[in-house]
Amino acid sequence: SSIVDDDGDDGCCVPLDRLGKTLQMYLLGLVQPIDVPPVAVSGKGVAFGRWTPNLAVTVVAAYPPTSNGDEASAGLLVRDFRVTDEASVLELVRQVERWALREVEGTIAERLCGQ
Repeated sequence: SSIVDDDGDDGCCVPLDRLGKTLQMYLLGLVQPIDVPPVAVSGKGVAFGRWTPNLAVTVVAAYPPTSNGDEASAGLLVRDFRVTDEASVLELVRQVERWALREVEGTIAERLCGQ
């Protein structure tokens, strides 16, 4: 979901504009710590506490071929980026947004201009 004003406008022109917010909400949901209820562990007593996810994220960017059949290269945006908390989520979202709004939109603009 996204933030929408009274007119039903979320301020986005194209779906790509929603990428950062969508990715942020998704990843923040994945890295929420989970309280572990007390569990009897044979010979060890009772184990409990908090489990914190540790995700390794790889983002590969692939461009589709142009209308005249030219193949575009695939690029590796981030490799094995560790996502463990809100700060790391925000850093990854910042990188993906910058890439999407500069690289991807720049490539789209070049193709539209016939360059």
